This record gives sequence, C-alpha cells and structure tokens, in this order.
Amino acid sequence: MKPKIYAGTVLKIAKLFETAKGKRIYIKFPFTRETLLQIKSIKYRVYEPDGKYWTVPLNLENIEILKSFEFNFDEGLKEFYRKSKIRVEQLPLIEIPGLKGELRRFQNTAVAFTELKNGNCLILDDMGCGKTIEALAYLQLHPEFRPAIIVCPSNAKINWAREAHKWVQDARIQILYGQTPTQIWGKIIIINYDILQYWLDELKNISAEILITDEAQFYKNSETKIAKTIKKLAKTIPHVIPMSGTLVEISPFDIYNAVHLVDPNIFPNPLDFKMRYCDAKFNGFGWEFKGATNIEELHEKIKPIMIRRLKEDVLSELPGKTFSFVPLELDNQKEYLEAENDFINYVKNKTEIEIRSAFKDFIEDSNQMLIFNDERLEELKEEKASKANPLSQMNALKQLAVKGKLKHAIAWIDEFMETGNKLVVFAWHQFVIDELVKAFPKISVKLDGRDNSIQKQKAIDAFQCDPACKLFIGQEKAAGVAITLTAASHAAILEYPWNPMTLKQDYDRLDRIGQKNAVNIYQLLGLNTIEEKIAKILDERMQMSSGILDGKTISTKILITELIKEYQKY
Repeated sequence: MKPKIYAGTVLKIAKLFETAKGKRIYIKFPFTRETLLQIKSIKYRVYEPDGKYWTVPLNLENIEILKSFEFNFDEGLKEFYRKSKIRVEQLPLIEIPGLKGELRRFQNTAVAFTELKNGNCLILDDMGCGKTIEALAYLQLHPEFRPAIIVCPSNAKINWAREAHKWVQDARIQILYGQTPTQIWGKIIIINYDILQYWLDELKNISAEILITDEAQFYKNSETKIAKTIKKLAKTIPHVIPMSGTLVEISPFDIYNAVHLVDPNIFPNPLDFKMRYCDAKFNGFGWEFKGATNIEELHEKIKPIMIRRLKEDVLSELPGKTFSFVPLELDNQKEYLEAENDFINYVKNKTEIEIRSAFKDFIEDSNQMLIFNDERLEELKEEKASKANPLSQMNALKQLAVKGKLKHAIAWIDEFMETGNKLVVFAWHQFVIDELVKAFPKISVKLDGRDNSIQKQKAIDAFQCDPACKLFIGQEKAAGVAITLTAASHAAILEYPWNPMTLKQDYDRLDRIGQKNAVNIYQLLGLNTIEEKIAKILDERMQMSSGILDGKTISTKILITELIKEYQKY
C-alpha cells in the first residue's frame, strides 16, 4: 500500500508501514546532512525515490535508534514499542473461554504472552513445563484461527491429537500419514516433519491461519529439505509459533530459522548473523563459524519475541511428578493382532469364577502372593503352564508389544539425548536391556539381575557423578529398590510390570531427597496394545488406592480381573 506523504512537514516522522515483504518502519524527515547520515547508519535501510522516504526493518533496536535521533512516532509504532518492552512477569492472567482444563499460572502467562505477540512468538519453555498445553490453550483462545497446522516429530503426532481432544473444544483433528496426499478436512491438522514436503501444496491450499512447529530444532539446518519446506509453508500463514526446549544445541545459528519465521526483521541476513554471533574466523580459504560471540546482545534481540522459563523457575507450580504418554507404533502389528485375537477368543466367554480359577495358583499360592509377583510368575510359568494359559498369553502379548515398538523407543531416546538431560529407562526383559546398551554404548550404564554388587554400585556412581554418562538402563526390581538416581529428573517406562508397587518403586529412584527438580515420567507405550490397558489400570490404582500411595501392598486380583474384563468388551 502507498504510504501517506508528509509534504512540507518539518517533523521527523517514523510510523508503521506494511509492505509486500512484511512490516517495516516508514521514515520521513526534512533534509539535513546530519539526519541523512543518521539514517544511513541503520542496517538494511531502503530509499524510495518516488515518494522520497526511507524504510528500515521493524524491530526494537531500530526503534531505539530512531528514538535517539528524536523522531516522532505514530500511535502504531508507539504501541509496538510498548508491547516489546513489557516483561513476561508483568502480564496479567488471561481468560480462555471453553478451555477443557485448568492451566498453571506460568502456563497462562505463556498464552498471555502469545496473545501479546499476536500469535507470532517462540515458546521455549524447558522440558516438562507444558509447551504443548500452552500452544493448545492459545488455539482454544482463538477458534477463528482455523485451519491450524501442527508440525512435530512422527512419534509425537498421536500425543498431540490426544492432548488437543483433552484441551480444545470442538476440535476436528486430522493426523496426516504417508507420502501420498489425500483430502484435508480437519480444522487442526497434525503432520510430522518427515512427510511434510509431500503435503506442501495441499497444506498451502487450505489457507491455514496458524502454524505451530514442535521441536523447532528439526529445521535448524537451512540446507535440509525439512527447513526449506517449513519456510515455504510459513510464508503463506499469518501466525507462526515455533516451540522447543532445546532450540540451540550446538551453534547460536541453530536459532536463526525459527526466529526468522516469527520476525524476519530481527535478523534479515544469515551471513551477518554468523559474522556477529558465531565467532567468525577467516582460515585463509574462507570463513569458519565454530563458536559463539556477543551472546548477551543476541539474547536481548530475541527476548521480545520469546518466552522461556526453566523448570527451576516454576518448580513451585509443578507437581512432584508429571506423567506423559508417548505412543509408539509397532513394527510387528500383524503378528501382535493375531496373538491378541487368540487371547480375546479365549476370554470373551469366560465367567469371573472361571477367570479366578485360571489364576488360582498364582493369587493364592502363599501369603507372599497377595500381590502379583513377577519373579514368582517366571518360576511358575513352566511348571503350571496349563493352568496359567491366560497369563502366558498376556505375557506373550507384552513381549510382542515391546519387540514391535523397540526401534521407535530407541529413536525417541536418541531424540531425548539431544536435550542434554540425563534419562533413566526402566525395562524388564534382558533382550530389551541389551538392545538399549547396544544402541547407546558410549553414554549409558545398565543394571539388571546379571550384575553383582560391585558392578551395580559402579553403574550407579557413573550415572550420578559422570556428566558424560547420560543414560541409565535399569531392570525393574533390580534397579527399583535401594538405589538413588537423582542425577536425572526424567525417566521412561519401556515395559510395565504386573505389580503396581514395582512401578512406584521405579519412580521413587528419582524422586528422593536430593532431587532439585520436578520428575518427568514418560510412558513409552505400544499403541493399541495390552500395555495401554495395563498402564491405565495401574495408574487408576495409584490414584485411587491410598494403600498403594502409602506404600502398602494391595491384592492384584483386581488388576487381573479388570484387565480380562477390558478384553471381554471386544
């Protein structure tokens, strides 16, 4: 659009100016050599001879410069400047009509900040602070921002969908799969980075209103297909929210693409960014950018468009333990379904008396069997196979589930390791533990029933004291009692035991005296498998039973009966 020309004015005027390439600052002034030199000192200035005015990128730094040159600001520029100077802690709570849940105060503040920035900002809260919930709450605040596109890692798609159903009203959610595009009908569209390039044209054609990119470090490298595709998609969308708890992993330049999507005026030129902030050095043949320089200045430049709270900053608002469901697909889906169908056919016509009879030897074997003891089950499995048939089938389903999801679980752990945080993984079967050790030989230690006391203590000490030891792989039972793993505040449950007390003991290895952070528990569950059912029942027992929460044993007749009843619904 054509700016208004201030013919004959004696004022030095700066105002907001919308161009085809985005917002800039329009500046007009009566000619003096001094003022001209001042304007020419600003980077990326452009002179428009037709209108005899200048424009410069709209950012806080340029406003401060023009303010020092005593320019007069129009109301739009004053408002932009005012909002840029507001501190996050000064933001009042914001009402979100229709939100299907209650936010913690710091999460509400993230929504308020995003609203202040008109849906264009970086949400960089630490892991475990609830960035997913914050973004979904903003979608609920603006139901008119549809269609909405959420781009995330492949193993996060289902969790995003579940959280959206949980928090957003009237959410027509569509998850996109595969490399062959089909009709897009959803109001909230969820897609993973790996297939985004194949759906680009279709996504551009739906005229999306908002783009949320989870784990924005996925497109930090501008040369990758993912980064190029994200940039093309974002050009067509008015509101963009990159999210990550670990956006800067190696170099300051890791942040460039995400910042540029939100506001290209902050760092218009990537080479200039590298020269200023990446310790530029000429090696005789070309420039190298292997370090970091002027970091405080960099932080101040991106501060107006980002919100970031470390876990320790909001620890008083966080629960002692936070649980996250991480659904993993199976590679052996056909094999698993065949085994599950056999089990369903076995139990669907059984009465409760028949079910209890089938497990009689296990739940009445001795006073010690008032709980369903994993070790005792292994002993009894062979000698009482005919009576334990349903149990054998359930154990087989558990093994098939973990085999099918293991490759995806390793990929999830590998992605987690990029955060720099330590992680404890609990499993049961030795073949699972061996595969994990094989996948992470240089950064892991393991503890299972094969280790003697010396090996056990060596593994614990390495994890607790060595910064390079990032992964503790523990066998439930062996690593679930009498040890402390407070060097980590993140744990992943890869296999679920039958005994709810075993699970609680696993969690408590991290949540002990000396733990300075809230503990995050990630449930790596096989999608649509027996694992989901077991986890659901165990979680209900932990929430509902004061006996479990107080550390008392509880009969697992209820657990087994409820699990069978779940399958009898088919």
